[in-house]
Amino acid sequence: MANNQAVKASTAVAGASFMAAIALAGVIPAAAQTPPAPANNGPTSIGAKPLMNSGHKLTPAGQTSTWNSITLKWKATKRFVTLQTSTAEPVNTKQGWKFNGGPVQPVIVKGTPVTKGGKNTLSGGKPTYVFNKTISGLDEHTQYYSVTTVPLGTGYKPVQQAWGTTTKIKNSSLTTPQVRKVRMTVGSVKVVKDADKGLRGKGEVRFGVRLAPEANPLIASDWGSWSHSWNDYTKADSGDTVKFRAPLVHEIATTKSSAFVEVQGYENDVDAFDNCAIQGGENTAKQYGDKCFDAAVAQASLKLKTKKHGVSTQYVTAKVYRGPALQFTAVVKVESWFI
Repeated sequence: MANNQAVKASTAVAGASFMAAIALAGVIPAAAQTPPAPANNGPTSIGAKPLMNSGHKLTPAGQTSTWNSITLKWKATKRFVTLQTSTAEPVNTKQGWKFNGGPVQPVIVKGTPVTKGGKNTLSGGKPTYVFNKTISGLDEHTQYYSVTTVPLGTGYKPVQQAWGTTTKIKNSSLTTPQVRKVRMTVGSVKVVKDADKGLRGKGEVRFGVRLAPEANPLIASDWGSWSHSWNDYTKADSGDTVKFRAPLVHEIATTKSSAFVEVQGYENDVDAFDNCAIQGGENTAKQYGDKCFDAAVAQASLKLKTKKHGVSTQYVTAKVYRGPALQFTAVVKVESWFI
């Protein structure tokens, strides 16, 4: 028995020595192996958590520009916001407004409470602050883009406002002035004094209309339509309203933003054998009295409120001043539009 155990022991030692020698020689005997478990790197994608609403607000309140600056106004429910300005146009992404040209350095703008303590609110019971920021040193006649941002923590929806503002041209003489068409229309006049007294009875009157060139009554021009020709008049007493057979109209083009309307009146005092000049050609308004005519002019000026598109209509009352013998008033319809 002892000899058998010695043989087994010696065999085991010899086997171990053989395996060690093989290992040292770099030879590994073939053996069955279990495949390795696949690596666990977690889910291939994790769904983004929806952004929360912070309850903060930012609303624009106006913008203006000069030739080298822009001014932006807004309200927000935080006292400090950031402002970025660039000539690059921003794009609206899920993460908020971003500039196409790359990062733009923000500046911090401080707001002023709407009332003491900022108790007026935009919404949600939060204090409201007003902002008025001017960015200077800009290029003239250039488009600038700005983005105002209420700073919030991660996980909140962006609260922002994007702006686009163009600076003006420094030398306004380089700009092409806008041209308006202006039309005046008069349908009747109210005679205050007919200029004929006593036995002469009613006055014999005629009327014409004019828009003074470039709103300057001292510039002579042709007149618009007349109620009667130079040798044709209508009878009118003091207090009468003279309604014209067709409205009197005059139309001009102008670069001015104002208009000066005139209604010229003549009362005929011509007797037999009087040598009286016939009115015609370019003239300014006339106001005088002689053996031939009593002349008077009703005048009025107005600021034109022309719309960007379409026709604007205004009314103005023209009156005779300085108390001549012939006096009257006229309601003038003034239409204007850009061409």
